[in-house]
Amino acid sequence: MVDSVNSPLDGAVLIHYGNSQALRLIGHAMKVSPILVVRLVSALTGILFYSVLLQTTKAASWVTNGPLHTARYNHSVTVLPNGKVLLAGGLQLTNGSNAALSSVEIFDPATGTLTISTNSMGVLRCDHTATLLPNGKVLVAGGSDGTNSFASSELYDPATETWKQTDALHTSRFFQTTTLLLNGKVLCVGGIVYTNYSYDFTARF
Repeated sequence: MVDSVNSPLDGAVLIHYGNSQALRLIGHAMKVSPILVVRLVSALTGILFYSVLLQTTKAASWVTNGPLHTARYNHSVTVLPNGKVLLAGGLQLTNGSNAALSSVEIFDPATGTLTISTNSMGVLRCDHTATLLPNGKVLVAGGSDGTNSFASSELYDPATETWKQTDALHTSRFFQTTTLLLNGKVLCVGGIVYTNYSYDFTARF
């Protein structure tokens, strides 16, 4: 159950699901509604939600707008410069077993439709980061396949809907954070290395 919904920025909605990991702030770069919210798996109950909702901060009402073509959690959600939303990777839970995904879906708020991208990521990954760069491309870094952590990174070009491998992180990691700096570079901090589940040191991309 959703504990609270607040709007720290214009057009941004932050949803808290208690103590679970099902928490995402999306639309942080958006100045208009609607906002796309993809409900994730609850770390407490293991219940998987994969419907897509639209919410406007003015109306404060919800309508169902889904579901995704592939049920997934621990994926990334990125608002693109054209207003569409990129959903990439994640885990799919089937009969108690998890499988990492490389597939990509695109949500168009203008039509309320979800389409499967013809081009998937080069790596099956979840728990990665996706950072919108000043040039409009999206940097996807790190993550895991549910078994091993990754150092690999990819760039998504929304103009061509294609992925291109780029320089890898120096340390494989998942659950890290990435922050776009004022100089256009991306700061990658922390995360977990699967081999010992210990937090590692700061790395720069």
